[in-house]
Amino acid sequence: MKTFQLTAEPRTDLGKKAAQALRKENKIPVVLNGGDVITLPYDKELKPGEKVVEIGNGKGLITTDLAVTQDAVRKLVYTPDIYAIELTVNGETRMAVLKDIQFHPVKDQILHIDLLEVNDKKPVAIEVPVKLEGHAEGVKAGGKL
Repeated sequence: MKTFQLTAEPRTDLGKKAAQALRKENKIPVVLNGGDVITLPYDKELKPGEKVVEIGNGKGLITTDLAVTQDAVRKLVYTPDIYAIELTVNGETRMAVLKDIQFHPVKDQILHIDLLEVNDKKPVAIEVPVKLEGHAEGVKAGGKL
């Protein structure tokens, strides 16, 4: 799998107005999901941009709110290839994959990106496009694909 280098900055202002202000600066709000699962109540100090989302059964998930520039993600989004993203935040590197992208319905501008953090400890299921080339021997003999 190809890798893509992406640098992001943590964002502390959350909500609709903060996201609109980011977009005016030609930046995109990004959420990095798939962090550590923790037991609630969580009393340790979180890094800038991190928050705890409750997932039930007294458990929580650490997510990170980030911002990236439109130019930084252009080659990641507008390509048929699948990339493993080396995400650098405050000098710390994390591995992630692209989970979801939201586009403006008229302008086709990127509004929001969701990333999924990956590591060796848990599997990640992703959709991979398959491109068929040539003809199978069974099809040549009259079968159907």
